[in-house]
Amino acid sequence: MTTREIKITIQNVLHPNTVGIKRDTGHILCRWGFFYRSGRTAECYASKVEELLTKCKINHTIIDCGEVWKNFRGGASTANSSHFWVEVEIL
Repeated sequence: MTTREIKITIQNVLHPNTVGIKRDTGHILCRWGFFYRSGRTAECYASKVEELLTKCKINHTIIDCGEVWKNFRGGASTANSSHFWVEVEIL
């Protein structure tokens, strides 16, 4: 599977707000926006990504995950709003 196909699979199954491929490293970066955390954590999303890629038998490594807190700005992109993120390297 190509990185682009993996990106599309993640989009269709896990429904992140944005999925991108970092130009400098080629890692896949997924973001899920939030206004309220509602008990969710970045580690929860990392485990979902891990589970999906393992199920698809894709050799990968979760590089890092985390959350970004930003003040609310109506109409701002996910990257400029509060969000959880997961970075994945395809081996």
